[in-house]
Amino acid sequence: MRKIFSLGYVVMSVVLLVGCATYSELNFDILRPAKFSMPPEIKSVVLIDNGYPFRDTSVNVLKIGWQKFVMDTVWADDFGKKALHALKNELDARNFYDTVFIDSLTYNSKETGKLLRPLSDDSIQSIRKRYNADAIITIDGYRYNNEAEVMTIGEGYYYATLDASGVLFWRIYDTASGTELISHVQRDTIFWDGEGGSFDWAMADFPSFPEAAGEVASYLGYQFADFTAPHWETVNRRMYTSGNVPFVNATDWINQNNWDEAEKLWRFVFENRKGKQKARAALNLALAMENKGRFKEALYWSHEAQCLYTDKSSFINAEKKYAVWFYVEMAKRMREHNKIKQQVGGE
Repeated sequence: MRKIFSLGYVVMSVVLLVGCATYSELNFDILRPAKFSMPPEIKSVVLIDNGYPFRDTSVNVLKIGWQKFVMDTVWADDFGKKALHALKNELDARNFYDTVFIDSLTYNSKETGKLLRPLSDDSIQSIRKRYNADAIITIDGYRYNNEAEVMTIGEGYYYATLDASGVLFWRIYDTASGTELISHVQRDTIFWDGEGGSFDWAMADFPSFPEAAGEVASYLGYQFADFTAPHWETVNRRMYTSGNVPFVNATDWINQNNWDEAEKLWRFVFENRKGKQKARAALNLALAMENKGRFKEALYWSHEAQCLYTDKSSFINAEKKYAVWFYVEMAKRMREHNKIKQQVGGE
């Protein structure tokens, strides 16, 4: 069965109380949705390198000042395979699908294949029977290039960079219907830099061009996991802890992980105080609602705080900016909550 996750927070760091600061920072792990929502019946996937070998005459380039040199090319024909292994490792770590397989058979050969060729219906059904899989994820094309540049930044001193770029063309198939669910083009670049008293010294820690291509392939595969599976993200939140006795007492309750009692005190401040204390209480209440997974109420309280900050020109500008940011973040979390429910279930 598809793994089920809690939709609220999972880990809260110890509240950081520093001197007489007006607020403390809390770190939470939250579940972010996948960019693409797989049908809930998909519990097992097969990964396939279906890419036709990439060829280009200017894959590796070296620039020195105004001069540009095309270096000898060593083809990275394992580019797709490295991306798939990185994707499998990350999907296994997330434990979202029941099983993730890599099929090593060739479906798009050098001799008879072509760029971006989709899997045939017969291949899809054969893979489905062999692995009892619900979906197939393929790489149907890829490109890569490396560009190194060396610049003089002083007499006898050099600065060097290496940019490794890659492109992957993905398809996802539903094996039950044999249909393509989605196609996606992924692009990214990773880079290195260095400096020293010679060309060689400035580039001493750079990988070779083939190694750089392999690293960007693995990076792309790792990042593609976000497209197909939810992931945990550590976020930082602000909680106001001083300025009045209820805030101080509420902080004690939070240190005991008792949000209900803290919420009562923040509501008291909101209902009985004015100005920045009222606005800060609203932000704390929004935080409490987010912690409980009640995102509609979190959005309400963050909007209350934003309005209070907007009404007063005397408020600290940094607090105003945080209130606006937090309101936008709560709107995002409410949208993501609905998407997460589609992907993992729950309320």
